[in-house]
Order: sequence, then C-alpha cells, then structure tokens
Amino acid sequence: MAGPTSDEAYALYTKGRADAAKAATALLDFSGPGGSATQASMDKANALQAKAGAAALADIGYSVGANGEMVKTGAPSASYTATQATNAAAADATGGYTGFTGNASPPAGVNMRLLIERTTGKALDSSFYNGPDAEANQAILRRVTNAMYGDVGANMDARNWDVIMASTNPLEAAEKALKAMYSDKAYLAANTQYVMNQGYLPEQADYTYQQMATRVGSTYTPTWVEGTKFAGVDPVTKQPKIDTTTYLKNISTMAPEQLAAYTATRWSQWGGDPTIKKSGVVDTGASTNTVFTPPTTAGQITGTSNVTPGSTGGTGQVAGTTTGSTVTPGSTGTIGSTNTSGLIAGATTANSTAAAGAQTPITQLNAPATSGGAGLMTGANTSTPGTFNLPNTSTGNVNTGGLISGAQQQLFTQNAQVGLPTGVTPKVGMMGNNTGGTSMTPYNPYGFTGSMAGTGAQQNWYNAKTGQRYTAPAGSWTPPSADWARA
Repeated sequence: MAGPTSDEAYALYTKGRADAAKAATALLDFSGPGGSATQASMDKANALQAKAGAAALADIGYSVGANGEMVKTGAPSASYTATQATNAAAADATGGYTGFTGNASPPAGVNMRLLIERTTGKALDSSFYNGPDAEANQAILRRVTNAMYGDVGANMDARNWDVIMASTNPLEAAEKALKAMYSDKAYLAANTQYVMNQGYLPEQADYTYQQMATRVGSTYTPTWVEGTKFAGVDPVTKQPKIDTTTYLKNISTMAPEQLAAYTATRWSQWGGDPTIKKSGVVDTGASTNTVFTPPTTAGQITGTSNVTPGSTGGTGQVAGTTTGSTVTPGSTGTIGSTNTSGLIAGATTANSTAAAGAQTPITQLNAPATSGGAGLMTGANTSTPGTFNLPNTSTGNVNTGGLISGAQQQLFTQNAQVGLPTGVTPKVGMMGNNTGGTSMTPYNPYGFTGSMAGTGAQQNWYNAKTGQRYTAPAGSWTPPSADWARA
C-alpha cells in the first residue's frame, strides 16, 4: 500500500494545527496596547500549533520545508503503518460496496489525482506522463477516469469511498465496488427512479445495466424488476412496463415524428416525462378580464355611460358657451358636434351648425413662382432660391462651381490666402501668404532642406530605417539622411 501523498500530508498538518488551536488560544496574553495580545504570547501560541502540526507529519514520515511545503523525510511511524494495514485489510475484506445506502459520490478531496497517487505511489507531475513508465501510467489514468466518472455517468454512485481509499489498492477497490453495485437489485431499482427524474426512460436505465455487465463484469438479469414497480404490464397500454428490446429497435428504425409519439406513450404510464411535464401550460379557464367592445354607432364614445352618440359622462350634457345653458344629449349641430361633412366646426355660437365644406382652407406655404429646383424651399426673402454665385477671387480661390481649386482641391496654391494675424506661422503642410503679409513655413519635422516651388506636385518620402513618412510641398528638397527615399 502506498503511503500518504503530499496533499494528504498537508491536510493532516492543517488538522494537527487546528486541533491545537484551543490550547494555543489559552496561551495568549491580552495585556498589550489597547487590549491586544502581546507578541511574546502570540509566538508561544504559534509555536504550539506548529509543534502539533509537525507531530502529525512525523507520524506519516513528512516534515515542513523551508517554504512551507510538505517534504517526505522517511517512512511512516510503526503505529501509523499498523493502523493503516488494519484498515486496509478490513477494506479489502468488505470491498468498496457495502450495500445500497443512498447516493454517496466521492467526498470532497477524493479525486482522480488522489486516486492515482494513492494507487501508484507516484506524484501526478510531468514525469508521470513523460517518464519511462508513461505508457503504463496512461493506462492507469484511463482506468481511474472510468472508475470515477465514465462507468458512473448519470447514475448514482453508491460506493463506500472511505473503504475504497483505505484499501491497499484504491483503484482496484473502486473497480470491484462498481461490479458489486451494478449487480445489486436494490441499487438498480433505486437508480432507475433516480435517472427517470432526470428524464431517462426505464428502458435506457435497463440498457445501461446490460452494458455494465460487459464493462465492469457485473451480473445482469432481467429479473431485477421483480418486486418493483417496474415489473408487469401497464394496464392502459397493455405493454410491458419495461420493454428494452422494442425500445432499442424503435430508436434505430422510426422516423423522428414516430419516435416522439412512441416515447410519449412510454412516458405516459409513468405520468409523463418529469422534466417537461409542466412546461408550456396555458390556463384556458374563465378569465375575469373584460374585452373592449367598439361602439356600433358612429361618433359614440364608449365609457361608463353608453348612451346616444355625442353624449359624454353620465349626465349626457355638454356645457355651452352661455353660462348655465346645456344642449340635448346626442344632438347634432351643437357646440362640439360634427357637421355634415364630418369636419369639426370652428368656433360658433351656441346651437349653430357649420355648413358642409365651410372649413377654412389649409394655408399653403409660399409656393415659389420660380424655384431653384425640385425640393427647394423658398426662403424668407423673395430672391430666387437654390443658386448662389460667388466671384472667382484669389482669396480662397473659389470657382463658379463652389469648389476650391488646386491640384487636389486643397489650400496649398500660392493664390490661397488665410486670414491669420501677422506673425502667426501655423504648422501645416501647405504653402501660401496670409493677409498679414508673413509667409507660412511648411511642416518639416525631419530636417529636410531645399526650396519650394509655386507649382508642381507634392513629394512623398519614406524612411526605410525608422518607417517614418513625410509629404513635402512642391519644390526641390534634400532629405536629412540617406535613409530617406522618394516613395
């Protein structure tokens, strides 16, 4: 049997310190500033806990390293070895499955890593996968994976993991426990109900038990259903409650629609699939909500008083413009009524009726006699809209088309002028004279030398060493170094 792993050693060390916590607390002297514990008493308490943890480690052949790590220093004590041997013998004798007692599952801390290290006595590190025993270790890894997860799946894990981990070979104990578990009829019946609650049919559970006979060597017999609710024939469908043979045939031959109907029939004897039984239920019973009923007579207002058209509220009266006067409910031709043409009449005197078509015509916008084009709106003045001519001046060099002229329609020709105060030299990559009479200098951050020309194309330069780029204005330019070339 392999000794404890470093993880188990750390757990024992932590437990040893925790067990000594009460005694360590009793050593604390709270006479320090503000009622705090003195440093001397804290040192004593910590030393006591450290001693307790070290004693627990020494019993299993470990100690605490300089950085707090667990270091294997020798063999476990004789008492520890004897105790473990006794527990292992008992575990090997009883096996890892001691009868169905519920869904046990591996407890916290029991995982693949621990099972591998306890079984092989090797640390699960890079050497486990790349060392001389890598191939054999991979086989153990596959066995551990199946023993803990692959051969359990959605089923309950009712094995006794305390017994398994105490055995001389935990992996073999886990595998033997699976065999015993899947051979236990009490487990099979309880587990079938367990997986049904997850949406699996009993036939699916039964098929799993058949597969486990091959995978883990368990004993399968269809008679496991005897004495359970899964035995016999359903009184409604007149079919066996579990019919795995027919189920396996139908799932491989039926069309999706047929299979859905067949599955629903199989679930019906169990009250339906519990995972979808109450999904999408719509209450079709009587509703207390009222439904809006539109008026049947033109002009009628639906409300608390469903009376003659034209009336509002319970009184059926509409106040007139004259103090105290009312009009007859539902009458037409009064204030607020509709006229013959269906248009609301303008302000009139009481009991007067506007003639049909007597509405004031819609005031039109000023329709331009001469428009600048479709969709143009006339401005506040009477000038012809849509077209504005600008003179072709040197300032801005704007042509009759409204575009700024130049080689690339940009302000970089000598005719372009910018109204800046005298002495202002903007950092822009263009040339020209401002209205103050001071020439603008080109943006030149890299130290190019040369002169500008009034006409011509801009020059693009590229520095192959630094990756920098520079666009110089028209003219003759010399780069600051040989790293620059015309692009």
